[in-house]
Amino acid sequence: MDEALNNAENNSLGRVFPLSGYKSNLIIKELLPKNEEKEKIKIFRSALILLKIWAKNNSIYGNQFGFLSGTSMLIMLTKIYLLYPNTCSVLVIVDRFFLTFLTWNWPRPFFIDTIDDKLTHSWKIETELSARKRTFLDQQGIQEDWDDKRDKKYIKMEKEKLKENEKGNFERLEKHSKLIMPILTPAYPQQSSAFNVNYSTMEIIKQTIIEGFKGIRQIRRQSSTNFTEGLKQWIKGVNFVDKYNHFVTIICVGNDKNIGEDFCNFVKNRIRVELVLSLEAYPKLEYSHISPNKSKKGKCEKRLIAGKKFKKFWENNWCKQWIVGLNLPELFNYSKKEKISLNYYFLKFIKKIKGKYIKHRKIERTNVAIHLRYTDIHEAKKFWGDN
Repeated sequence: MDEALNNAENNSLGRVFPLSGYKSNLIIKELLPKNEEKEKIKIFRSALILLKIWAKNNSIYGNQFGFLSGTSMLIMLTKIYLLYPNTCSVLVIVDRFFLTFLTWNWPRPFFIDTIDDKLTHSWKIETELSARKRTFLDQQGIQEDWDDKRDKKYIKMEKEKLKENEKGNFERLEKHSKLIMPILTPAYPQQSSAFNVNYSTMEIIKQTIIEGFKGIRQIRRQSSTNFTEGLKQWIKGVNFVDKYNHFVTIICVGNDKNIGEDFCNFVKNRIRVELVLSLEAYPKLEYSHISPNKSKKGKCEKRLIAGKKFKKFWENNWCKQWIVGLNLPELFNYSKKEKISLNYYFLKFIKKIKGKYIKHRKIERTNVAIHLRYTDIHEAKKFWGDN
């Protein structure tokens, strides 16, 4: 199988990589406890399920948005099992998962076993760095979609801000372009299952795991009477809207369900990168955090219709929404001045995604729309408060 996969000329990558995922699962299955070790199998599976539920409930589970994936967690947990094969408790193996993550010398690659890096399409540091550079450093400059008359002032702002923030913005994006958290699949062609993790999401993951680690240590010290309740609260996690004081709602709109779903899938695939490139360029924003598991879709809600200008277009159309937490300074005030400043970065986000979609699909720009709407904590809790 390896020889066939290595012949890149006879295999399209679209067919090769799914085979890698399948073979990786077979390799991991062989490394894990066998059927005769039923108790060990139960402990491993329970630990994996527990970690996934905990990660979802703490808004750090979702590869598409740059967070942990089931594959990454499985690889890490398998490595930990191999290092500590006699672990006899679910909480102990979860504890070691957190400890390993926090003490690992990232971005040192995390893998179960080595693969010959001379093989075609195997993971290489320089290949990932090149891909990250293309994503974060090669997309700068004035946006082509600044073309409406109403955007003339923003074109001027774009030129001024590019000149003013050129050095700082480059340094910010350079952090994202570096190796962040390579977790490598065990089968050829080797891939990084955590390629989508960027500098911002890595910081969010780290801080959340630190809190999770503290919680597990505390639970393990509790008496049996408090143990169950403590574990329930730990698994429940922190409601997303309790993590931040400021939010932005991303809303995509299509003039019918088919166009809306196609456009919103396009938007969804670009949110992760565009949050970094456009929204996080706002100087006061340390990072943004999209909730990977919270979205709403269907007929546009009346509260989202911003004035008469959008009413005709939005009122009977199909919408999808995502909520994004903004890590802003504690004393941040959404004043008129900050509103104007933030709106510039909102519009930058909108123009880049909508412009690419229209160019790619060759569709009338009036058939779709994106809106970024500042959302304070009270509105966020009212409409997004369910965990």
